[in-house]
Amino acid sequence: MNKNEFTDDDLIIGGYRLLQKKDGYRFSLDALLLAAFVPVFPGAAVLDLGCGSGVLPLLLLGREPSLLITAVEKMDGPFELARRNMAENRVDVTVLSGDAMEADRFLASSSFDLIVTNPPFYPGDKCRPSQNEEVAAAKTELFWHPAGLMRQAFSLLRESGRLVLIFPGLRKEEICKRAQEAGLFLESSRAVFSKKTNPGFSRVLLQWTKAPCCHRELTPFTIYAEDGDYTPEMKRIFEIYHGTGTVSCGDTHRQP
Repeated sequence: MNKNEFTDDDLIIGGYRLLQKKDGYRFSLDALLLAAFVPVFPGAAVLDLGCGSGVLPLLLLGREPSLLITAVEKMDGPFELARRNMAENRVDVTVLSGDAMEADRFLASSSFDLIVTNPPFYPGDKCRPSQNEEVAAAKTELFWHPAGLMRQAFSLLRESGRLVLIFPGLRKEEICKRAQEAGLFLESSRAVFSKKTNPGFSRVLLQWTKAPCCHRELTPFTIYAEDGDYTPEMKRIFEIYHGTGTVSCGDTHRQP
């Protein structure tokens, strides 16, 4: 591994560090928002579908060190990087090479309390994917699709388990329909605005369960204040992970 091809970023939380490719996909604020939204509890069995370089397992372990995490990644480069990140941080995370859309072929059914994913945001047939194969796989649905994810979640979650993800707000209705078709119930959602003055919302945090429930629509979350600074709520999330109100996560999850 050529060290000049990577950055070594300090996640602060738990003392963890993360190697990321300089010219590959780099985790964004989406990962921080998702990790903060996830309901964790001691000893929970967690599955990260499409883990990339492994940032979500580290962020979640920083919140609750007793989590039992399994991470799945299809692309060879990110898979090897995730394994190295877990080894160098000396955390006991099982990283598996495999297709997240076929995870039920190599993982036991009804075995996870929580499934998390920061999935590709853009349909492959409606945008031009990046020429970088790893970036394209992370941002466009080349190997991933909402219906497949929901089928995997229903198969792999325990009866009391939950699926949590972040997704484009404009596609909320689409992904909720796929979840309903798979037998999952929307438990809570939270719109994420860039600024209060921006129309619509660019992201939505979503949580499903296998048990029938009443949907709770949480207070919308705003990232930036009108002066361009982070909002107090966003700063509180940074404090959870960094303690300093700063972040060095790389690029944003922009359209390819």
